[in-house]
Amino acid sequence: MDFTEMLVALVAITSVFGSTTYIAYVVLEAIRSRQRARLTSEFQQKLLDRVGSAQELGAFLSSEGGARILKSLSPAQAGAGPHQRILRALQAGLVLLALGIGLFIYIGSRALSSDGEDAVAMVATISTAIGVGLLMAAGASYGMSRRMGLLNHATEDTRPADVA
Repeated sequence: MDFTEMLVALVAITSVFGSTTYIAYVVLEAIRSRQRARLTSEFQQKLLDRVGSAQELGAFLSSEGGARILKSLSPAQAGAGPHQRILRALQAGLVLLALGIGLFIYIGSRALSSDGEDAVAMVATISTAIGVGLLMAAGASYGMSRRMGLLNHATEDTRPADVA
């Protein structure tokens, strides 16, 4: 078994393992998200059944326990916001782009057989294309999120001014 066959086998095994892992992750995240939504819905229904009036609900939510419950149900806890999704796409795009460029450099620095060079070039091209696509998607998401006002500005100081 020469080097190119080993490289193709390594890429194939890694791709199958990575794809299987990603599919399992997506399925488990969907199940977890559905479970969280169901539990939240049940909790809200039970809370509304026990509260007799708007004043009782207000009193409960203003208490320490009510504040903790509201904080645990906030959307920020439930999933990733636009910042995190954009950063994940940016990170994955940079890693795949670096992998593709590294493989192209490898092809240029080694004397590979024609079949080996074709296999490495194919993986490098696919990796580079996906990396560039993810970077473009992250840029577009950032621009759209910013225009739609979905990004809160971390540079702004939202704390109240101290009055001494």
